[in-house]
Amino acid sequence: MNALIALDYINDMVTETGKAASAYPEVARRGVIKKLNASTAIARNKGWQVHFINIAID
Repeated sequence: MNALIALDYINDMVTETGKAASAYPEVARRGVIKKLNASTAIARNKGWQVHFINIAID
């Protein structure tokens, strides 16, 4: 079985208004969300499982 595992695509890290918004310009510049969406579409079309994993740190 194949799977795509996406780590830490949480709003606080990848949106302009998140708690870690300082990372957003680089996320936007690199087209991270567009690439993630394309990757998940490819994986799903191939019948792969897609898992989004959030890592929480206090």
